Amino acid sequence: MNLDATTLSLAEALVFLTTGATFIFGTVLGRTTAVGRTWSAAFALGMLAVLSFGVSGLISENLRIINAVGCAAFVAAIAVLWSGCRVANERASMAWVAALAGALAGAFVYFDDPALGEWAGSLPFFIEVAIFSALTAIETLRGRLLHDANATALTVVFIFATLYYAMRATVVAIVGVRSPIFLDWFGSITTSVVVIVLILVAGISMTALRDTLPSEAGDVGPRGSVVAGVSGAGLFDQQLRDWLRRARIDRTPMMLTLVEVDDLEHLNAVFGREFGDLAITAVGRAACEHAPVGAVVGQLASRRFAVISVVADSRRVADDIQNALVERPLDSVTGIRAVASFGAATTVDAGYRAQDLLAAAERELATAISAAVD
Repeated sequence: MNLDATTLSLAEALVFLTTGATFIFGTVLGRTTAVGRTWSAAFALGMLAVLSFGVSGLISENLRIINAVGCAAFVAAIAVLWSGCRVANERASMAWVAALAGALAGAFVYFDDPALGEWAGSLPFFIEVAIFSALTAIETLRGRLLHDANATALTVVFIFATLYYAMRATVVAIVGVRSPIFLDWFGSITTSVVVIVLILVAGISMTALRDTLPSEAGDVGPRGSVVAGVSGAGLFDQQLRDWLRRARIDRTPMMLTLVEVDDLEHLNAVFGREFGDLAITAVGRAACEHAPVGAVVGQLASRRFAVISVVADSRRVADDIQNALVERPLDSVTGIRAVASFGAATTVDAGYRAQDLLAAAERELATAISAAVD
């Protein structure tokens, strides 16, 4: 049976709508996180794109506007997926880049030669898709995603998408959009089949990642925390700078201790995200209860807490928190306990600048985590 471009475009739209709606509803009905919300926005943009492309194959009026909307939404969808991967790796989302890229793609299509019809603005469109697919693939090979098996399929999907759209752009640049080479090998029919396969694989991978990745810094409010008595990231930053400013005047040595929940991905994958949440809460509560007297405790990210205090025995502080975690299992039946790593730095060694003290503590924490892995 031979399938025409219109039939495949409608099939592509159906697959995208089904996959996108399933992901979005799963995010809304489950525990929403910054990653889930960002990727849901990407799916919504993708759904708009395939609907626009599907409509453009059925009607001829306002074709330029419809294609401009579809291309803008498609590029923005890939860029937002990249943004979500950055959030998953605890990096700035840079969502403004997605908005700018989508606007540029739409403008290229709208202001290109109308005689090109559905292929107007195709070369910059293909280039943008290839660039953001490459950026997404690279981002899945960093940070948390690098160590998550569920991200492997996502990496493969975007590597393939990068190569495919790079080849489309190359062919268009050399022979043009009217060439039989382009239309037969990289035209609408081939692309619809490719997109259907990629979106199915990507949807499965992203759903698994959404359900197993721990929460991110974006899920912790600037002033609130999931643990009572613990400051949010923004408030703690203000408190840290104020403490260090006053300590520098009085020449009082201070200590910053970072406490990070270990094996959070393993807990989420094996026992469910409820256990991951319990581990975060347990570590935060232990840090709050066993920090030195007068200390301020903050939650920098979902799995990372910080304690600023007058210089104390960092080993004793870590031991007190670990002992509290051992004494309080997350579940009385299974006996599962939260585990944490620690990194401490003092103003004696790092000085009174907040960023220097934090960087020194992060280096110590990274050393502790590496030692635990080894």
